[in-house]
Amino acid sequence: MSQENVEVIKEALAAWNRGDMDAVMSAMSHDVILDPLGILDPLAGGSEGEIAGLEAVVAHEHRGASPTRRRR
Repeated sequence: MSQENVEVIKEALAAWNRGDMDAVMSAMSHDVILDPLGILDPLAGGSEGEIAGLEAVVAHEHRGASPTRRRR
């Protein structure tokens, strides 16, 4: 992994930790795949499965369904 890519990941993780999902998503590729089943227990509230493409991930995040959304 190039140092440039390492820096992108570090910045994305810092954004994640401060709850800045717009910054996290700006680091994603247009062909990102979000797999909430890897994060959430489907028996504990369900997940709608794999979400493909940046537009779909952004829409998922903005409607509050994302497992990345911090609950405050």
